[in-house]
Amino acid sequence: MKNRKTFPRLAVLILALALTFSLFACGGESKEDAETSTSSTVALPDEDSKSKISDGTFNYSLYKTFAEVSEYIGNDTVVIIPPSVEGLPLMSIGKSAFEYNTTITTVIMPESLTNIGNYSFRGCTNLTSVNFPEGLVAVGNYAFVSTGLTDLIFPDSLTVLGKYCFAETKITKLTMPRYIAKTNDYMFCGCPNLVEFDLPECMTKIANRMFYNCDALTVVTIPDFVTEIDDYAFSGCDSLTDIYIPATVTTLGEGVFIGSDNVTIHTPAGSAAEIYASHYKMSCDNNI
Repeated sequence: MKNRKTFPRLAVLILALALTFSLFACGGESKEDAETSTSSTVALPDEDSKSKISDGTFNYSLYKTFAEVSEYIGNDTVVIIPPSVEGLPLMSIGKSAFEYNTTITTVIMPESLTNIGNYSFRGCTNLTSVNFPEGLVAVGNYAFVSTGLTDLIFPDSLTVLGKYCFAETKITKLTMPRYIAKTNDYMFCGCPNLVEFDLPECMTKIANRMFYNCDALTVVTIPDFVTEIDDYAFSGCDSLTDIYIPATVTTLGEGVFIGSDNVTIHTPAGSAAEIYASHYKMSCDNNI
């Protein structure tokens, strides 16, 4: 019996180590990254846990006014999270609740959900489908890193996305939430199938390494409400050939295009992007 239990634990350990090393492709995980909160108090009442219960599929933490999934202990491939527990609305999926579960393929979330915690689905490599309900406010750091997600449809209620939240997923097209003003670092780095993204008008900054190592990007047009492109935002994008940067972008960070050796910057004459291209001896077209 001991030997039988050892093998699954060993498999999980090997998966965890593999995913940890894979994060170095996106710049690595610092202590600060791991500890940074996604300010769940934006999405949840500030309350202490009162009790813990289990129904054989989930372990729950019960608070004064809401419930949280603290751990998934079932073995289903399709997981349906209940809308309430003991009469309390289920508002949160807790830290690491499904982490490294390679059985689940689909998660159906309730309309009551407002928060998805740090690391909650990290390493769920076979997870391909998740609904994000209207009312969801925050998705934590590393929440879906290294999952099999292919499509993301965000509700308008979503305003907080954590670091690495969808890094190393299988998404092909990205439409950012309409009202998310602040972006966190590495959010979509290492997504090998991402070919297109749309940004909301409230987003004026493309964050540090936001699209780092997104090898399928070929042509990118930066909208004219963006004013800043942070460090290494498009570095390591091997297939990127053309990027259109408006004059409204006045700040470009360090190494924005390092490793994206085939890119031509298209930008108006005299713009910050033209000066940047000249400084780093990059191909530039200013006839736009």
